[in-house]
Amino acid sequence: MHVLAHVAAVAGAAIGWRKLMEVDLLGAHLIADAVAPLMVPGGVAILISSTGSYQCPVDSRIEALLDTPFQTGFMEKLAEARGREPDFLEAYFMAKQRVNRVARRLALEWGSRQVRAVSVSPGLINTRMGRTDADQPHCQRESHATEKSTQR
Repeated sequence: MHVLAHVAAVAGAAIGWRKLMEVDLLGAHLIADAVAPLMVPGGVAILISSTGSYQCPVDSRIEALLDTPFQTGFMEKLAEARGREPDFLEAYFMAKQRVNRVARRLALEWGSRQVRAVSVSPGLINTRMGRTDADQPHCQRESHATEKSTQR
């Protein structure tokens, strides 16, 4: 295989954060692991992420969980680490943070075989999901508001 372009994502908060994590987060892992033995020198894996991946503060406990998404009770542990179940956009942003990390992992693992891996993080795209969910609060705004209130 010369090119892997992973662009899978789900739209709409109505589907729920757990389904989003299954598709956006676990899907990236599963497809990359499935094609790994088929990638040829000069090949590339392109994983589509989002600028949203940079909108949530980095939390080392959550990063550790996101690095091991196939562990038993992953979703429950993620909700516990957040102190509540994440809303759709928070889950989306976390899933895309992990897609970036998957690309880094693949680049390191596949580099010796002369296979590249990159993540691409486009901004808001004029899709149904972008139009529907773009004006909802997200974790950067929440963390910024919390930061301001603690400074007073």
